[in-house]
Amino acid sequence: MEQAKSPRPPSLKEIQHALFIVNRHAKTALDSRELYDLKKRALKKLLRERMAEKVGLEFSKDPRYGLQSSVVLVKVGTATSESTFYFHMLAEKEDFKLKHRGKINEEIRNPRVSMPFETAKRILYRYLGESGPVKQKKQMSEKEKRLKSVFVSSYLDGRKY
Repeated sequence: MEQAKSPRPPSLKEIQHALFIVNRHAKTALDSRELYDLKKRALKKLLRERMAEKVGLEFSKDPRYGLQSSVVLVKVGTATSESTFYFHMLAEKEDFKLKHRGKINEEIRNPRVSMPFETAKRILYRYLGESGPVKQKKQMSEKEKRLKSVFVSSYLDGRKY
């Protein structure tokens, strides 16, 4: 019996593009916690593997509760990679040893990339060695179960009211 080939690890370029797409979607998502957590874990792994480096601290654009807070600017890319991407992540205690750069530099822009959102998430989960979040089937309430079993007359055009 043949063994299934494990997919090759994603390239740094694929990871950069996936992070860009996930970050862009996280900014507008109704519940962005999963996406920001995915981005954070991927950035931490890139930092451990020395494919990214912390550049410094910057003031947050949207501080919580009106308090001034700082974020870490992370540069993703190596000296040999063809492009460099920059991302922000929340500062942790040890990050306050980094040089503070002041206001966020609006001139630093990532190159525009195009990739389907689900592909981006799959790439990051594969990079992290995870299968992705497990979707749990929603349990139907008793009312939903009763309504589902109700006979619908063709007179009502097949619509449930």
